[in-house]
Amino acid sequence: MTGLEPVIIVIVVITAACSAALWRVLRRHRNLALNENHALRAEMHGLIAQLQENVSVLEKSAQQVAEAKGGLTRSMRAQAMQLLRSGMSPDSAAASLGIGRREVRLLSSVSHALLLK
Repeated sequence: MTGLEPVIIVIVVITAACSAALWRVLRRHRNLALNENHALRAEMHGLIAQLQENVSVLEKSAQQVAEAKGGLTRSMRAQAMQLLRSGMSPDSAAASLGIGRREVRLLSSVSHALLLK
């Protein structure tokens, strides 16, 4: 045995120990990154679902705008006012006349505000 063999053995053992420790650290970081990735994916799926819901609401609103493109005519306003004065709810009046609920609700609000003055 030469004098270098114990030194080489110590170097090999230290290198193996350092490699094993480095391997454990890298695995731990990889696992943390994977967990963070899963959390981000879950958050993104939630945001995508929320966006889909918002798009659906906007599409319905756009359809209502397209249907009410002509707006309320004087005749339709008069009919809506008659129905509202008879005690019908704005939503029911809108459905019965085939016009936008928002427009009839606004008409009802303005009518009530003018009556309070």
